Amino acid sequence: MSDIGFRRDKAVVPLHGWIDAEAADRLVAALRSAHEDFFYDRIELSLRSDGSTLEAAAEILREMQRLRARGVAVDTVVQGGAASGAAFLAALGDRRRADAGSRLYLHGARLGDQSQFTARQTLLAAQGLALWDETAIALLADRALQTAPPSDGDAEGIPSADWHVIAELVSAPSPRMSGPTATQRRDLRKRLRRTVRKLVSTKDRKGLVGLYSGLFDREVSVGAELARELLLIDSVGDDPEEAPEAVGEPCLHVPE
Repeated sequence: MSDIGFRRDKAVVPLHGWIDAEAADRLVAALRSAHEDFFYDRIELSLRSDGSTLEAAAEILREMQRLRARGVAVDTVVQGGAASGAAFLAALGDRRRADAGSRLYLHGARLGDQSQFTARQTLLAAQGLALWDETAIALLADRALQTAPPSDGDAEGIPSADWHVIAELVSAPSPRMSGPTATQRRDLRKRLRRTVRKLVSTKDRKGLVGLYSGLFDREVSVGAELARELLLIDSVGDDPEEAPEAVGEPCLHVPE
């Protein structure tokens, strides 16, 4: 119970710190309790994590999918930062938000210490991780196809380092190290939005897979504003629909 907070319209489940098998088990239990014991049909997963094991991320994802099949929405909020499996989970929520200044770090699954494995075990493990990456990227592409691209704007708040990532993703000249000029920012923003909109409007799943594969391969964190441009989250900043009351005791939604 200590892992669950409550608002009038949703339960709030925190997922902070490194996510291992024990943390995943606690989270899954909290998600189930929010729905089965307190009858909430919307749950907010609050993420601030530097990563997870592959098995832990997979377990949490399965529970999110199970709840979704039962009509429960699982929203995600990035508070400060989410990396690796945590960023992947954040991008697969029903409503996805990040606090201003937050960063997401997506990269391919890693084997870790290989000294304990034989050559064949290492090869088999690497093949398994490659399959996980393929599946993960495909899920991100499918989620992006359900997302409306951001409306026109100046994409303010994108740090200089993120403009370099954008340049690489859209095959444009990289801005100078001191930061892009106003003209470069306009051009890069236009290229990125044109690319993303075309991929979504034409339902180009293969193209989106290529876009996210490029992001995985670069192994760089991206700020919340760029994550929104890449359709990894839906909004940045406070949720305008969120009730103002503090997290507190549950409001039982007992079915008739």
